[in-house]
Parts: sequence; C-alpha cells; structure tokens
Amino acid sequence: MQSIKYKNYTLMKEVKQLQTGKTKVPSFSIENSAVERPLHEYLKLRFARNPYLADPDTELKSKLLTLRRKYAPEADVQEVLRHGLRFSARKMVDFRSQTKNKILSRSVKNEDVGALGINSLTKSIYGKFMKEESEDTCNLAVALRSFCHDKRQLRKQNGEPLGDFWKSFKSYLQDILDDSSEGKWRTIIEREEKRIERYRK
Repeated sequence: MQSIKYKNYTLMKEVKQLQTGKTKVPSFSIENSAVERPLHEYLKLRFARNPYLADPDTELKSKLLTLRRKYAPEADVQEVLRHGLRFSARKMVDFRSQTKNKILSRSVKNEDVGALGINSLTKSIYGKFMKEESEDTCNLAVALRSFCHDKRQLRKQNGEPLGDFWKSFKSYLQDILDDSSEGKWRTIIEREEKRIERYRK
C-alpha cells in the first residue's frame, strides 16, 4: 500500500514538473563522455595556432554544438556549452604550462630550444599538438622564440623569470598580429635564424 502511494506521489510530482516546465534535465559532464576525445583533439590543434581562447569564442561554441549534435544529442545545449567552455579553458592552461616548462627547461637532459632551427623548434614545441606542420604553427613557434630571446628567457641567457610568462607573451603576440607590414613573418623568421646562429656559438 505504501509502495502504491509513493509511486502515485512520484507520478504526480513528475506531472507537476512537466506542467510548470521544471523537468529536471540530466546533468552533463565533458569528462568520460563521447564529446571529450574529439574536443581534446580539437583543442590541441587550436593551441598549435593560438595558445589563447577568444572571449567570446564563437568558433569554440560552434564546435561544441557540432560535437553535441554528433555525440550527445540528448544533452542540454546550455550544459554542454557551460561545461565545454570550462573544460577547454582548463585544457589550454594545461597546454600552456607544458609548453612553458619545455621552453624554459634548464635540465641538461632536455634539449635547449634556443639552439634549434625553425623547423626543429616548431616540432619540439608543438609536435604533440599538431597533425602536420602549418605556416601558422611555425609562425607561432618563431614568435615564442623571439619573445623568449627579447625577454632573456632562453637557457644560455640566464634572465630573470617573468612574473606572468603567458600574459606577457599574449601582449607581445598581439603586437605582431596588429602589425600590417607586408612580409612581417619572413622578417621575424630571418632575424631569428641569425639569432639562432649566434646563440649556438
């Protein structure tokens, strides 16, 4: 008898929720969902083009909606966006941390990125993030090396650690991107190639 009363109560509660539009949507999490792996791969490729997400990031939101339609059509749109943006932000922070550690490593067991040629530098920094080398990734690697050289962050330069490496680089990179000079990347690459030669001596 008690069981019947409980079932009736539950049924009435669900009907009331439907009537008031308060039906509880199942919670969604990126971790361990079908969305996680393709999103992670997408973020790796994004990182190899630009280590920062935009605000707002319409490209990322569009990608999340595409992944939802393909892998989690039953999930609430706003839940996917909310958790997806958080997941993506955390991943980009993690990617930046890994990259910074590699660039600034003083361990003799690790290669000195300051002495690497442009192609080797690009593969060393972004090898695990890219499927194939692209011009954008090469330019980003060159910008990073140029920044580190100017701020005396390369191993042989023994400069003081920066207070916020990635915040400083973001401003540095933006200045380059805002420069409308024709052939700016070729100029930067040629300058870094000369710096690499001197650095190796």
